[in-house]
Amino acid sequence: SFRSNTTSTLTDVDSTHFIAIAKLASPQTILETETVAARYTSNSGQSITNTASIFKYEDLDSDTHSAYDIATGEYLVPTSGWYDVHASSQFVSSSTAEESRELTLLVDGTVVSNGIVTSQFESTASINTKIHLNKDQVVKIYAYNDTTTTASVTGAENVFSIARIK
Repeated sequence: SFRSNTTSTLTDVDSTHFIAIAKLASPQTILETETVAARYTSNSGQSITNTASIFKYEDLDSDTHSAYDIATGEYLVPTSGWYDVHASSQFVSSSTAEESRELTLLVDGTVVSNGIVTSQFESTASINTKIHLNKDQVVKIYAYNDTTTTASVTGAENVFSIARIK
């Protein structure tokens, strides 16, 4: 249907009748080029046990969408796309025997990537991966050590960062 705010007459002339349709900028088109990134660190010296548990990065460096919950250690993906994900934790040596130290990246409860190091000395496990994530998926980092130990209290050694790259 056509509506006009004035009285008008429609004539039967093909050259003067046309309709133009265009998509205007919307939150969707803005979101396609918007930066999505976060970086958190941890200096709390949290305990790492022989039962895999969520590693929480409690110190905010930046988070464009406030998508990471420091209380739960969960990152809620704000928009779909390809993401570059990095996580690291330095495990303080607690034994003279070699130990397996592990960080695990889970998306919606499914293991996506592991970073494993075996050492009797202080060592860093890390994950570096690119992955396609969908809006509202939940990303978590779990930590594991053969025996109970702690993470370093230096924030630069315990880092979680995520950035949409496309």
